[in-house]
Amino acid sequence: MRDALAIVKDGYEMTGELIVERTPVKTGKLANNWAGSIVSPSTFVDRKEDPAKKDSEESVKSTKKSYKIGNLKNGDKLFLTNSVPYAERV
Repeated sequence: MRDALAIVKDGYEMTGELIVERTPVKTGKLANNWAGSIVSPSTFVDRKEDPAKKDSEESVKSTKKSYKIGNLKNGDKLFLTNSVPYAERV
């Protein structure tokens, strides 16, 4: 039987990767500004345009990695935010 933290980690990883992957790309500004964080949401990220989405993918991976090495406890929250002003409309 899997523990709750493993289920949450897997769900975060899958959801985060799908959101980054499916973000539409014109210049890459929106797609490259997804920020993974633990405990509280990231309130400001302003990365360069990158249609390849490298910074966003790395943010999801590093948040997932923090989860794997045991930094999280039951009750901690995982966030995936985007501070680009038009993100909510997209």
